[in-house]
Amino acid sequence: MSFDFEKQIREMQKASSPVARDTGQLPPTPGAVEESSDPTAVHFPLQLWVLAIHILGVLGFGGWILYAAYIGTLDQSLSPVFMGGAGMLFLLGLLPSSLTVDRAGVHQSHFLGLWIRTIPFSDVSFYWRTTRGELRKAGLLRFQSKRAGRQKNDHEEVVYVGSKSSRMYLLHSPVHSRRESFIAELEKRGAHPKGYEGWEAFMAARGVPVR
Repeated sequence: MSFDFEKQIREMQKASSPVARDTGQLPPTPGAVEESSDPTAVHFPLQLWVLAIHILGVLGFGGWILYAAYIGTLDQSLSPVFMGGAGMLFLLGLLPSSLTVDRAGVHQSHFLGLWIRTIPFSDVSFYWRTTRGELRKAGLLRFQSKRAGRQKNDHEEVVYVGSKSSRMYLLHSPVHSRRESFIAELEKRGAHPKGYEGWEAFMAARGVPVR
């Protein structure tokens, strides 16, 4: 998908002189999200049903260990402890984390907030509202070949946020809440949809910064 930037510039000039876009952003600071220092931060937590499934799974493994201790199985073998503990860690690691959008960029934490991945807005190439299947065919998903056949989750609607400087990306998937609000926050803070990747360079070459 391509856009005629020259045509859009001419139409903008007919209406008024170009004005630098002021998004009110502070210089990006990679790292942990300091919620208290940024009142503009907006959070997009997981759907309640997703949290419930993972919590029930963790409680189930914990209950298995306690039951094994109660009936004396642990006196003969510690396999319930090892297997139950491994299951709990697996579920906690698999738990997709909530997303946060603030002045610094888009953040996603993993392992209950112990690891945070951030794409500063100055490094956002574009966002794309699409499906996992389209992302896979475009070669944008890690560990998934674009030449593979149809996958069972290809139909899932997601919002892809990609990085300019690396292959890092973040996904707002069906397990997250408020997809439309997430897109609105991205646009409000200066992120462009797919197809506008050359917009910033085009405007900057004409002396009109957009960030």
